[in-house]
Amino acid sequence: MMIKMKKIEMLRSWINLISGNDNYILVNKFYLDFMKDIQGAVFLSQLTFWADKGRNKEGWIYKTQEQWFSETGIKKYKISQITKELEERRIIETKVMKVNGNPVKHYRLLYDNYIKEVEVVLENKDMKIDILNSEKGEFDNDKRISENQKKKSMKKEKGDSKNSISSITEDTLSEKTNTEKTTEETTESYVITVTFVIISYINKLTDKSFDYYSKANIKMINDLIINNYNIIDLAEVVEKKFYEWRNDAKFKMYIRPETLFKFENFKKYLEQENANSIEVTPKFIIIETKKNLCSTILNLITDLEKETELKEDYEFDRLKSEIHSLCAEL
Repeated sequence: MMIKMKKIEMLRSWINLISGNDNYILVNKFYLDFMKDIQGAVFLSQLTFWADKGRNKEGWIYKTQEQWFSETGIKKYKISQITKELEERRIIETKVMKVNGNPVKHYRLLYDNYIKEVEVVLENKDMKIDILNSEKGEFDNDKRISENQKKKSMKKEKGDSKNSISSITEDTLSEKTNTEKTTEETTESYVITVTFVIISYINKLTDKSFDYYSKANIKMINDLIINNYNIIDLAEVVEKKFYEWRNDAKFKMYIRPETLFKFENFKKYLEQENANSIEVTPKFIIIETKKNLCSTILNLITDLEKETELKEDYEFDRLKSEIHSLCAEL
């Protein structure tokens, strides 16, 4: 019974992990196998995303058909067809309830039936999950969240702290590690780019405004880079601790660069399992998690490129190439 419960928990975590987004449509191939239809796949993926992110205590979420169309491009009649199919399969239930005095259709996922069908699809794809033989995961399975990046004026901020950046990189970038990584690889602009991207990611998740050009932040990031940690490692720690601490009144304040990227803390956070994670994590879920994280950071970089005035001061192309390589190696 314990193994079965862990398997159910793991499958539920996985479907939440691979589902939807609020900024762009990216559908995992699993949903095509599950729904046999691209529009159905998009709808269920987004519904699962919102159900995990915004459900009330009873598990209900609501969106009007106009909102679904605006988000997915799926027309009303098709949404009705998809909803009817999902209700017949007992994947969801619907109920009309009032929102601000207006009747709106609400949706609730029936996870028991949903998980059973998920398992059947995975087995048919030769992706059967054996809890006893699966490999131990090295990072959490929490849901990635991608929100619209707020526009910021970077030119003044960068100019005001240019001297600080130069002084810190002159000191720290001369260091060498015991590996093949050299100071030529770890350039000033590369460290600044990584710092800019990862601090932007923290700001997006937390809705705060940590300083991209803080001398202390740049030094911490540089220390991690010269010890062979990469941008995805940093993003993984940010996500892991954000989802672990975001609703914890005591620890929420520690979702900040000086805690996450302090070398001793970072190494521990990267290696530890999430406090609420299941005991074992299949390898294919670990790979899927990392690929999704790569996509999240690549999309963030694309947004930052559009918003940044002084693009020549950053190594965005190099960083994107590195992320593609890391993802290809999974």
